[in-house]
Amino acid sequence: MDTSKMEIIDPNGDVILTLVHEPDIKSNPNTTPNATQAPKQARFQVSSKHLMLPSPYFMKRLGPNWSEGRELALNGVAEIKIEGFDSEALLIILNAMHSRNDQVPSDVTFELLVKIAQLTEYFQCNKAIGVFGATWFNQFRRLRGDSNELPGYLLVSHVFGSEADLKRGISCAWKESNGPFDTKNLPLPSFVKDTIDANRESFNENLASHIGRQVIQSLGTPPGSRYTCESLRLGFWAKGKRLNEGAPAKDDASSPKSLSEQIWQWNEKAKHTCPEKWCRNCSNFMKLLGPDLTAQIQDARQSYR
Repeated sequence: MDTSKMEIIDPNGDVILTLVHEPDIKSNPNTTPNATQAPKQARFQVSSKHLMLPSPYFMKRLGPNWSEGRELALNGVAEIKIEGFDSEALLIILNAMHSRNDQVPSDVTFELLVKIAQLTEYFQCNKAIGVFGATWFNQFRRLRGDSNELPGYLLVSHVFGSEADLKRGISCAWKESNGPFDTKNLPLPSFVKDTIDANRESFNENLASHIGRQVIQSLGTPPGSRYTCESLRLGFWAKGKRLNEGAPAKDDASSPKSLSEQIWQWNEKAKHTCPEKWCRNCSNFMKLLGPDLTAQIQDARQSYR
């Protein structure tokens, strides 16, 4: 067994786990693949028993129905190749699976935690990593207000967090999304993306329906002593209708959070625009949306809590 340039997790290990990295040519667009650009590899000597005990993935891979399992049974050693993962994250997971707790860091960055969660989900080894994962996740349990981190937060909360953590992440994601949720190719359960998209669409459709009804009602109001108020009211709802229907997809203008914030600001401004002193009609246009939708708008404005 060739042990050159290998991380020894178990010196008596009977499995060589090889992580293959394809050559990175993106940094130099003038470079083309050739025979000298062999894929980079990270190799680990590990124990099949330590791999199989906490991981259904390795239980199958080293079982009789896979070539690696038959090789192990026949020769006493086997090699498993995987690709597309981070070598630092893999080393941490292998140390944890082999009970080398002194080699497992007590703190990791959020980016590294996401990579560990990817491997944990792939190997299905949450039992071996769970205690460490929960400790790491505690550092990032509170959302930091960066929407770019939401896919990673959702994955980490799914793998290492509680149901409440995942629900909080989903709630924040649908309020921040201005279109179909981008998972960033992370292995999120399908129900997570489906729930985010459904909640966003439901909110926007409900808001559009209520605003549309208010426009129609305002147009049907005959001129009277409150003509200035009714004009202000019509303008308020017409602007809201245009915002809801015509928001550009390239930014976050159509996200429930952004829609809610702008409508809220217009409502506050309208209070001080009407020339009628002590005008109750213009004091709070949002109350015409009803208490339920008004509460949802207030909630959507505060997606990170």
